[in-house]
Parts: sequence; C-alpha cells; structure tokens
Amino acid sequence: MLKRKGDFKKKRGPRPVNTMDVPFIPSPLYDQIRLVDETDDYWVWEKPAGLLVEKSAIFPSLESYVFKKDRAERKKPFVGVVHRIDRPVSGLVIMAKKKSILKMLNERFRDQKINKTYLALVQPCPPKLEDTIENWISKDAKTKMAHIHKKKVEGAAQGILEYSTMQSSEGKCLLEIRPKTGKYHQIRVQLGNLGCPIVGDGKYGSKVRPNEEEIYLHAWKIEFWDPASGKLKSYETAVPAFSTNL
Repeated sequence: MLKRKGDFKKKRGPRPVNTMDVPFIPSPLYDQIRLVDETDDYWVWEKPAGLLVEKSAIFPSLESYVFKKDRAERKKPFVGVVHRIDRPVSGLVIMAKKKSILKMLNERFRDQKINKTYLALVQPCPPKLEDTIENWISKDAKTKMAHIHKKKVEGAAQGILEYSTMQSSEGKCLLEIRPKTGKYHQIRVQLGNLGCPIVGDGKYGSKVRPNEEEIYLHAWKIEFWDPASGKLKSYETAVPAFSTNL
C-alpha cells in the first residue's frame, strides 16, 4: 500500500552529549567553583554545595559553566559529564574534554575502578566507630528518593560502603566514607537507615538544617588511572568548613 506524504515520520537521532540547548543561568555560585587540575583530556573541578552538576533549564550548573568557559577557549568545545554528585553536596567532579575519554572514564566508573572518598558530618554518631554497610537500594522516580530493602527486590541493587570515624564531639561525628558502589543517594540513604543521618539532609532523617542549599557531605578525594598516560592520578580538596562544627 502506498503511503501518503503525511504518513512518514522523521526519525530522531541521539541527542549530542555536548549540545547546550538550555540558557546559561548566571549565579554567584560560579565564583566558588575551583579548577583543581586540567589536562588535554579532562578537567577536575571542585563545586560548591547548591550547584547542579548537569545542565538544567531552571538551575545553574557546573556543566553550563564549564561549557561557556570551554567555548571561549576552544574552536570545538566539548564537555562530557563523567559522574555526578547531588546538588546539595560539595566536592570533586571530573569532566571529559573528548568523547573517547568520556567513554573510557564512564567505563571505569561502571566497573568500579575509580575510588572516591567522602567526608560527612552526621548526628547522632553511628553505633560503631567503623564498619561496612551493605543494603539493597531502589530509587523511587516519583519522589526522587532512595529506599533500603532487607533483601533483593525488583528494581533494587546492592549498595556497599565503608566508613570510619575521624572525630566526634557532643553527639556529632565526622566520618570518612568510601563507597564501593555508586547507587542513587547511596551514602545519604544508608547513613539515614543506620540512624545517623547527614546533618542538613532532611530527606533522610536529619532534624537539623543549617543551610537550605547544603547537606554536610563532601566529595573529598578521587583516584583513578589516567586513560591517556596510564598513570595513577589522585586528587584531594581541603577539609570542608562544616568539619569545624564539631
């Protein structure tokens, strides 16, 4: 049967990774972004709490900031988001300059070959000074919250993290956290489920909210093998200001 002209539908191709199809939103938070390192293949940034990593039509983002900077410096700008940390979380973020590097670093994250260390201020303190936590974690797309399950259920994946106590005072503890998996809100929901929510994280049980835009969780260190040189790269920020709240 012959098709009329109106019967044909144009097929849409995949959305380009670096297409900045949202407006640039000015923000004073951009003044708090710090470039930790830059190579021919990637950047390492330290972002403040309150700033999204991925671009948004309504909120300022690290991706938009980096793309604007890159567009002013290179003829063919490209910004590839390798991984994300939540908007109210501060700390280290890697962004790729090339599609090939983005693919390689994404694979390293998927295969858990990139080590990340976080600092978190929790209240109250966990039952043990150090421990390994294992849970089944699912994401509720409607509420944008993670949930803990005692056993494997449909849609849940295993989440594992290690923590150790660095300092403690007056019922609050500064924890060093080493996630072994990278699930949605993993650190936040696992600590909340343990009964020691991150200070400021009302979603997962904190009764204290010092800052509307921030929870006291910081991506402190990151370590990975450079995809081009093959050398081990380690990056670390200063200890965040919230660590003085003990």
